[in-house]
Amino acid sequence: MAELFGRRIELERIARFLARAQHTGDTRLVRGEPGVGKSALLAAAAEQAHAAGMHVLRASGSEFEADVTYAGLNQLLLPLRDELSRLPPGMQDALSVALGFGPGG
Repeated sequence: MAELFGRRIELERIARFLARAQHTGDTRLVRGEPGVGKSALLAAAAEQAHAAGMHVLRASGSEFEADVTYAGLNQLLLPLRDELSRLPPGMQDALSVALGFGPGG
């Protein structure tokens, strides 16, 4: 993993968070002004998580998608589309509609 200059404290917090999340699952929201390094920090976190054998789902917001219903949910779950068949039928239908995979009723 590439060293992130001046981010030792944040990287230590991420390591502690991932150690807990590996056993219980968890989420985090990273906010900040444009250009402060959020994407680089998240990439480092994802790299640490993958190295620990964790599955990482990511979503990012954009002004363009502000009015798109379930845009974030779609980003998170699209990579898991093939897993929908493992859900109970009602959940399959609801997620298929919410994610735009099937017609709404």
